[in-house]
Amino acid sequence: MTDDDPTAWRRSATQALREGRLADAARLYQRLAEHAQAAGRPAQAIAYYRSALQTQPGFAPACAPLCRLLYEQGDLAGASALMRSAIEFHPDRADFHVLAGYVVFSQQDPAQAVQAFERALALEPGMQTARSNLLVALETSGDTLRALDMTREMLAAEPARLELRIGVGRLAFEWRLAGLAQVVPVRTDGVADAGLDPGDGPPMKLVVEGWRGINHSFALIHQFQILELLRRRDVVLSCRDLPFAFGHWNPRTVPAGFESAEQAKIDAVPVVPEGAAADCVYRIGAPFTAPQLHDSRRTFTYMVTECGLMQANFADGRMDIRRFTAGGNRVVTSSRWSKQRLVDAGLDADGIDIVTCGVNREVFAPPEPLQRAEGRRQLGLQEHEIVFLNLGAAFWNKGVDLVMLAFATLRQRRRDIRLILKDQRAVYAVTTAENTLRGLSNRHPALFTADTIDAIALVGSNLSQTRLAGLYGVADAYVSPYRAEGFNLPVLEALACAVPVIVTDGGSTDDFCPPAVATRLPSRMLSRDGDEPGRPVRYREPDFDALVEAMSRIAAGDAIDRGAFRQHLDRLPPTKTWTAATSQLVDAMRRP
Repeated sequence: MTDDDPTAWRRSATQALREGRLADAARLYQRLAEHAQAAGRPAQAIAYYRSALQTQPGFAPACAPLCRLLYEQGDLAGASALMRSAIEFHPDRADFHVLAGYVVFSQQDPAQAVQAFERALALEPGMQTARSNLLVALETSGDTLRALDMTREMLAAEPARLELRIGVGRLAFEWRLAGLAQVVPVRTDGVADAGLDPGDGPPMKLVVEGWRGINHSFALIHQFQILELLRRRDVVLSCRDLPFAFGHWNPRTVPAGFESAEQAKIDAVPVVPEGAAADCVYRIGAPFTAPQLHDSRRTFTYMVTECGLMQANFADGRMDIRRFTAGGNRVVTSSRWSKQRLVDAGLDADGIDIVTCGVNREVFAPPEPLQRAEGRRQLGLQEHEIVFLNLGAAFWNKGVDLVMLAFATLRQRRRDIRLILKDQRAVYAVTTAENTLRGLSNRHPALFTADTIDAIALVGSNLSQTRLAGLYGVADAYVSPYRAEGFNLPVLEALACAVPVIVTDGGSTDDFCPPAVATRLPSRMLSRDGDEPGRPVRYREPDFDALVEAMSRIAAGDAIDRGAFRQHLDRLPPTKTWTAATSQLVDAMRRP
């Protein structure tokens, strides 16, 4: 038998079975499985690993690779059952307990995962993989305090590990945030949404297609619009749920954050099958799906972009963008900036409607002074400290790296400043803010001292909208030196909470951030190569020195004219509610 002859291995395995040499047969099946796996044939590899285990139950060398293959193929139930069986045969294998924990964690059972990782650590107390996974499982299961205690112990043992220092700060702040009282902002007089009974014509049969129950930006816009559409007499609403873009998305892991009564209304919208009769279809999801040529229904596609379109943005991988505005179909986007990037990609400007985003004024409103003071106390923020805030995943286009760098620069002169960064780690399954902070700290160690890192609070957990409002309420300024944004809803929410904002001039926030309410950073229009050849990324690079100066002026208390700021805010809310935004959408649908 040669070393690379699978046919000979199969014959030898069969012969070993006949002769009762089960261990030899199992090893040969494992060898066949490894060969198939290396050749890119996972189904065949799985079959051979199963043969090894059928031949010799509990055959340890086959358990871990088969578990990983089943996991990669999406068979979580099979992987979980396999590891339960493997642990019955090998209860002292710590690595098997880690694999079992990883699988049940992926099955959305963090409590079971905690138990599995704890068993692994009981067997091998120094097992780093088990310890790091246990921290994640504890945090996900809601046991933030225990995760914090463990991380503090690890930092005490290894004080030079930057990621542990960052982790302690994040967990400590999230533990405080979990105890923050639910904020019930006071509505500002005169800005309550008017009751909706618009129109006397026949109601429009509207099918909305999108994501419900989660907190991705597309899903939030979709759900806010649903709530407003349900209030209208001129719309008969039904929906079709689009597949989530990522396998880990679901209402449990990335909840939308609505109050239970509101979420119940959203979830109760009747579901219709694909192609159901309607006057109009409104599709808001990703990747973008073009209307079918034979579909007689008028289709409005929500399409927003920060830097420009790519083939990867489209479901079929082709940029056949003419179909989106053919035959009465139209594209909806959120800002003039986004519209221009769509036009740059070849979309017909006359086929694009700008429909702004809105803000929920019942939640996002200026807190009362005592409410603000209590919120700051609960979060460990001193009365004299100046707090800067930024929300969102720390991707390059959002400029969070600039926020961190400017904060560290300013902190060399002022020790009374703090920075809160709310990440989207649950949505994107990546710790972008922590990674960005680690990278900057490694490149600029003189700026990012231990004291400065301790002054930065990272938040990675999901927050309800009332808790988000609480974060805005304790901030002295919202800082968003973005390079490219489709709209930038947190800036609008900050303004609704009477928080001064620092934004990039020339971008999407120009639509709703006049100089009276915002410090607009000078910026340069630039482009660079994108992920696809021939499709450059267009963005605005804000002036870094101007950013540091703007934050310094906020800290000094002379950044804005408070009278002009509040006067403009009194005029802004009625035009930027979800009621007004949804009316824009319906008006566009009713136009010929």
